[in-house]
Amino acid sequence: MPVAPSTRQHLDDHLGQAEFALQVAANFDCLQGTPAHEAVRAALARVAEARGWVREKLAVETPAIKPAEFALQSVAERQRTVGRRMARLAP
Repeated sequence: MPVAPSTRQHLDDHLGQAEFALQVAANFDCLQGTPAHEAVRAALARVAEARGWVREKLAVETPAIKPAEFALQSVAERQRTVGRRMARLAP
């Protein structure tokens, strides 16, 4: 399922933060040689794998091209359109 480019960027950012946090946790001396250290290392590997997949394989949707209706309008037509929209906003 394709996602918006901003969604992929946010996901990559969150995974990057998780990867950094796990790297910090793995450096604590009190964890060295314990099952917790192995679990942190395994989680770090999984996060790195997920982050690589998001960067390389997560499909990104192409933005829809909007019709160029305003490009074809004259300046007077644009002013009338803006005037009508502003009139609707007035209290």
